Amino acid sequence: MMRSAMTGPASPTLLWAAALGLTAALGSYGLACVFPFAALAALAAVTLPTRHAAILLGATWLVNQVVGFTALAYPHDGQAVAWGGIIGIAAFAGLGAAKFAFGRETRLVSVHTILALAASVIAYQLVMFVGAFAMDGFESSTPMIVADVARNDVLWFAGLAALRLALGTALPRWFGSAQALRTA
Repeated sequence: MMRSAMTGPASPTLLWAAALGLTAALGSYGLACVFPFAALAALAAVTLPTRHAAILLGATWLVNQVVGFTALAYPHDGQAVAWGGIIGIAAFAGLGAAKFAFGRETRLVSVHTILALAASVIAYQLVMFVGAFAMDGFESSTPMIVADVARNDVLWFAGLAALRLALGTALPRWFGSAQALRTA
């Protein structure tokens, strides 16, 4: 429930999740199948409680799939649906790996944050690699493609982390302190 604009929101965590989710949903239109799920998983892992991070990631995956199959004309076949499932599994693997790597850290700017991103990217890519083996024999997991996806994730993570820091600094009553993270 929201309080008046004069007193701020009831939950800065939920407002940040909503801002992150909106950014991610809008990104689905422009990025389609190269959406930075590992970056989103890592940032959600270090800025949101586990339950909220999982809900955000699942909702973002669902929006990404709906956008892909409706607005972006993904093929309506078993392989496209299977790839969507693999991407979802990979995203949640990234979330779990990032939560594990971040541990009990409470600062967004820390070595653990970088470790969380690295763990998320590695877990995501490992699941995608296994999926590629099952689906098309690694055609979609060449070193160049993996490097491009990883680079995309790193850039998105940096941008979204900067957004988190900016919102927390400019509007701490609305988004919580830039450094006070909720990692429960």
